[in-house]
Amino acid sequence: MLKGAIDHISPNEIGGWIYSATASLRNHTVLAFIDDACIGAGRVDLYREDLADAGLGDGFLGFKFPVNLANIDEAPLVVVKLEGSDAVIIQPSARLVRRTLSRPRTIVTARTLASIEWMRARAWLDQTEYDFLRMMFRFGAYDLSLRQRRPGEKPSSDGLRDPLETAQDMFDLLCNTRTEVATDVLTQESGWRSLAERFQEGTTESIIALWSPQRASIALVEGSHQDGACSPDEEIVGAVDYAVAPDGLLFIDLRCRLKWKVEHPVRCYSVVLGESA
Repeated sequence: MLKGAIDHISPNEIGGWIYSATASLRNHTVLAFIDDACIGAGRVDLYREDLADAGLGDGFLGFKFPVNLANIDEAPLVVVKLEGSDAVIIQPSARLVRRTLSRPRTIVTARTLASIEWMRARAWLDQTEYDFLRMMFRFGAYDLSLRQRRPGEKPSSDGLRDPLETAQDMFDLLCNTRTEVATDVLTQESGWRSLAERFQEGTTESIIALWSPQRASIALVEGSHQDGACSPDEEIVGAVDYAVAPDGLLFIDLRCRLKWKVEHPVRCYSVVLGESA
């Protein structure tokens, strides 16, 4: 039987302890969840003198690791599980309910780099998926080649993957579910601003994918999405140019500081969000 507690939680970190009377859990992996989304992972490796004094094993029962909460109001819903066990550690006075989310919980907003590494170590992600999730988390942008086909996938006449099907696959990965994808054609900066407004209104996810039959570019400040949503009129300093091209799909996070540098029509794929229940 497992015993334990969550002692503290913040938007960036969770801490607590876990104990088994039948086996040492030192260096075992624990994971933090909201519903079915893993938002962080760490190890049981901290010494707790208070627990040792209470006669609970050798005292190495504590854990503390980073999490990524999109909203601090969700903190009471976080639970901790021991890897390989169905046992759940909940917070004091917590009441677990199954929720219908108005916004799909993406890995970018609900998972840490540690949890992405954890998934990769268990072969849940191939190299492309791992690179995609890691770069979107760190930089808010990822250029995916349409020449990279999945094993067993038949090539098209031009040797490229279909942009819409590829966007669908990556959005499903981000949201851990089958998504509804909308297609827009953006012809000028006003169309870009309209898309950003839709994200602010909660009708589309923050991650979009861009494709164009003619080369274009987007100037983007890498990592700026982690500072929160940015104003379209905010000054762009230190931006990196990312290509929008016929043989690639450019994924970007709308929360990044960026500059629209497109003169040709660009096809934009985005996740459609339903209304909250």
